[in-house]
Amino acid sequence: MGKFENVPELRGTENYYKWQWQTKQLLLGQGVYSHVSSGTNPFNYIEYPLVCPCPLIPAAPTAMRTWFKDDGAAKSIVLRKINSSVLTLIPDDVSITAQEVWNTLAELYNQSNISLQFSLCTLILTFQMKGATEAEKYVALHTHANNRLACMGVRLSEADTIYALL
Repeated sequence: MGKFENVPELRGTENYYKWQWQTKQLLLGQGVYSHVSSGTNPFNYIEYPLVCPCPLIPAAPTAMRTWFKDDGAAKSIVLRKINSSVLTLIPDDVSITAQEVWNTLAELYNQSNISLQFSLCTLILTFQMKGATEAEKYVALHTHANNRLACMGVRLSEADTIYALL
């Protein structure tokens, strides 16, 4: 399995953020992240989305083959670690691109509802470190939960953050 061992199987909203982050790192490592990204800066070649070359350009057949090969690799990485019940929600069509799959999963599971925000805030405020050996786990949990909240556009107040860490 190798490079996929750190990517959790996508089960739904509860682990979408972790799956998405790990899958993004794998796509970046394989050089195909631009097939799923939605960046808008054309000077950022890593995040600017690649589109299929136009068939009217004389050099396009080779470029089109390369694009389809890379898009297939990106789609394979995205679909590799998805629960079978989640996989049934993805259209089973060879013409669907990696970006369409990525966006479909984001629409389904990248939720920012108030219930999830409340759960994350409660987790931050109730988690307790039980000794120096748990320091790394404690900081990682806070970082992960705060990053997830930031993705939803929510930030804990400075006072709440200090209270939670103490």
